[in-house]
Amino acid sequence: MTKMIKLSLVAAVAVAGLSTTASAVSIEDAIKNVTVSGQMRLRTEGTNAGGSASTETLNDFDSDIKFKNKLSDTNTIVIKVEADSQTDADEATGATEAKMNAQVTNAYLQTKAGSATVLVGRQGVPGPFTDGAAGAGVVALVPAGPVTIAAGFFNNTDIAAGVDATEVAVIGKTGNVAFDVWYASVQAVGTLLSVHANTTIGTVGIDARHSTMTGDASGDKAGTLTKVVASTKVNNIGLALGIAITNKDARRIAIDNDNDAKTDFKVWQASVGGLSDATAILIAASTKVSAVTLGAKYVTVDYKSGTADVTATEMLVDAKYSIAKNIALSGKYSIAGNDVSGSNDSTKTRIEVKYTF
Repeated sequence: MTKMIKLSLVAAVAVAGLSTTASAVSIEDAIKNVTVSGQMRLRTEGTNAGGSASTETLNDFDSDIKFKNKLSDTNTIVIKVEADSQTDADEATGATEAKMNAQVTNAYLQTKAGSATVLVGRQGVPGPFTDGAAGAGVVALVPAGPVTIAAGFFNNTDIAAGVDATEVAVIGKTGNVAFDVWYASVQAVGTLLSVHANTTIGTVGIDARHSTMTGDASGDKAGTLTKVVASTKVNNIGLALGIAITNKDARRIAIDNDNDAKTDFKVWQASVGGLSDATAILIAASTKVSAVTLGAKYVTVDYKSGTADVTATEMLVDAKYSIAKNIALSGKYSIAGNDVSGSNDSTKTRIEVKYTF
């Protein structure tokens, strides 16, 4: 009980300045309406570029805590605090790990106006063009019959200080087909469009996305990436087969060049985004035995590098053990390479412990 009160007091003090303008509630009442969630994660990663290169080991500790303070039936304050520390374990003896600096990465008011929901403040940039970027802005979600219209404007983002971004989206479902269309115009980056749909036919799930990017240094040339993934389950084994195709005007179709964005197609080391005239084929399988989940992925990518034809591959295996409901131990190993003369395979390993609450 003591721990919960301390967490609540931290959140209440953090939102006190905002809550006085959003709703006339006392700090005592605010404390009663604070919920806390988050994660703590410790990773150790090893990378070997191949050949005679030595393995580089990186320790990565990450902690995220989100406070949600319900001020009234229509107003909620959300604050997210993150702390991240990375240490190169191959540094010279005597090197010390830097202390983590906690940062408020999200701080926004979520309010309802009729059927619309509006988020004002520093928040995650929504949509498929990024994976974790945040910025200061306004996002609105407005139901309109069978669809929801989303729109957002950010006047400062993680992409670069002072970079504006505007987004518009239509999200909906017709029959058993769910779909979304996202458009973004990002200063100094370009214009992005992504059309996505998924459905189930019998026991097979189909997920498809077509994305384009114009502008930036490319002028009016449009880079495209189209991908389709089919998945099913046979007994206790999940199976997936995917294909991705790009055009000759290579783009990593993301506002922050993030190859973890949904507009890309990747395993771990191998990523299709940014490759010209690429065709990638992915095969994946996974199964769960008691508290252990096992998986494997293999991808082959044919693409153009200048005038040369290149074939790249990656094989990844992973395992996850659920120690408890909210604690998991996981690991994965990847080997990737290509057929370019003189190139060597690159290997990556990761061991991770993650606690969520």
